[in-house]
Amino acid sequence: MNRFSAAGFGLTLLAAVSATAAPTLYTGEIAVMRVSGTYCASDVYERLPQIDLVLDRSGDGTVTGFYSIEGVKVGKLSGPSPDRLSVEYPIADPARSKGHTLSLDLAKDPVSGILQEKGLAEKAEGCAIEVGEVRLSPVPDEDAADWFKRTEKSYQAQALSSEALSFMKKDQPAKAIPLYREALALEEAAQGAGSPLSILYVDQLANAYGKSRQPDQGIALLEPRVEQSQDPEKRFYSEALARLLQMKGATFSREGRYSEALPVYRRAMTLDPSESDYPAGLARTLIKLNRIEEAAALLDEVTPLFTEENDREELNRVRRELKAAKKKP
Repeated sequence: MNRFSAAGFGLTLLAAVSATAAPTLYTGEIAVMRVSGTYCASDVYERLPQIDLVLDRSGDGTVTGFYSIEGVKVGKLSGPSPDRLSVEYPIADPARSKGHTLSLDLAKDPVSGILQEKGLAEKAEGCAIEVGEVRLSPVPDEDAADWFKRTEKSYQAQALSSEALSFMKKDQPAKAIPLYREALALEEAAQGAGSPLSILYVDQLANAYGKSRQPDQGIALLEPRVEQSQDPEKRFYSEALARLLQMKGATFSREGRYSEALPVYRRAMTLDPSESDYPAGLARTLIKLNRIEEAAALLDEVTPLFTEENDREELNRVRRELKAAKKKP
């Protein structure tokens, strides 16, 4: 995500110490000893990342559960005992989802354990904790069963998002949309609308709407979130909304509906002043409407705000179009 990668690791663990005991919640830390993948934070070895982990024991003694790193990375646990747990991740690729282990010694105080994930190739996306040491202490007042249920929903949501992403990579956004919608509904029910993954799924769903040429659906998704949220979520939603508005404005322009495109481009500029495409689109629309002086004033106002070469070049192209329009009789 990028925008939602876990930074530190405090751990909440739910464990059943016997076949009849109620689940017990633990909290602690994980010391990262070795990692691989391109998404690992530069300070991953210095910090102690936070993990939430829940275990339960069925009547036949089988141990099941989930763990979550800062509400972002979720793994499903299963095994014959806490010291022999398999970890499965909600990833569409089976080669990456399975083959990880967690070993916990519940008899120790604090509880200790080792997390081992399969290593990733040097340039592979993601961050694998190849070796991590956990230390846990009980948190008796938490509702462990509720945590289990909510994390299970988050796991299901991540699985749906991973499946949707596979369709996006195949340029099949229409197939991804219902999966992203379901993932968003599950995550918001489990962790709330402001959780990191809820925000991510909104962005993914909005992007899928845009790719499938349904910007109005994406705009309807984002508008209330822009109005109701606070920074940094508000800024994130605003940028996503601006992208869809730009797409809608471009459609209006292609259809010759320039007067309708104007307010759309203006709103996109207001939502995300850092993107040069929006004033460029607005200026081009003004030129098409023969509002030459307004276009010139807009370019004079915004050009100094952009220092990147690509941004300046785009605005200069519009300025050349403006110059050509002035020469027309």
